[in-house]
Amino acid sequence: MTKLEIGQENVPPDEEEATREIAQISERLIDKHPPVKRGEHPKAHGCVRGEFIIDPNLPNDDKIRVGIFKEPGKRFPACIRFSNFSEQKDTKGDAHGMAVKLMGVPG
Repeated sequence: MTKLEIGQENVPPDEEEATREIAQISERLIDKHPPVKRGEHPKAHGCVRGEFIIDPNLPNDDKIRVGIFKEPGKRFPACIRFSNFSEQKDTKGDAHGMAVKLMGVPG
C-alpha cells in the first residue's frame, strides 16, 4: 500500500473478492446459528433522523478541515441511534451511547 493523502482512499485491487468472501462466511454462520444480539449497546432506545451541519465558522485550518469538515456549512442527512450498554432495567444506572450515521458522504 502507498502512503495516503488525507481525505483519499486507497482501494486494494482484491477488495471486491475479499468483500464477497466475507459476505459468504457471514451467510454460512447465520445459517448455522440463530441470530445473536449486538455485542455492544444491544438495547436501542430510539432512532431519529436529522441533519448534520458542518459549522459554518469552522477555523481555516488544514488540520481541522479534513474529510466531511472540508466544506463549512455543508449539510448531510443523518440517522442517530440512542442505545443502552446492557439489557438491564432502565431504572438502573448504565452506560448509554449515541451513534451517528451520515448519508451522502462522498467516497
